[in-house]
Amino acid sequence: MSWILGGGAKQAAAAVVQVAGVFKPNAKASEARGHAYDGAASGQYAAEFAHPRRGG
Repeated sequence: MSWILGGGAKQAAAAVVQVAGVFKPNAKASEARGHAYDGAASGQYAAEFAHPRRGG
């Protein structure tokens, strides 16, 4: 009983949070990945059109 009332409940709660992270993605991490993706796409676009093309 002392395990449940002591640190055991906190350890169990931490384990539940870790398992839940497998099924529901972390919103902050997902937002950071999206921001990095958008930045990379913008950088690629800028590099393609940095120099004006001549002809055709």
